[in-house]
Amino acid sequence: MLIIVSKNAGEGFSSLQGALDSIPPGEMQAVTIQIKPGIYEEKVTVAREAPPMSPSSAR
Repeated sequence: MLIIVSKNAGEGFSSLQGALDSIPPGEMQAVTIQIKPGIYEEKVTVAREAPPMSPSSAR
């Protein structure tokens, strides 16, 4: 599963927390979160039952 976080409208989620919250409960597949350039100032909470995740930067 690939999730994109971007400050550009229409390119995925605008916040990392929004991206994390979009992962369906019980998801078993590993999740890659591609974070596009930008400043993301937020407090992030990851559910204990969340699947394995790998953040990656996009240029």
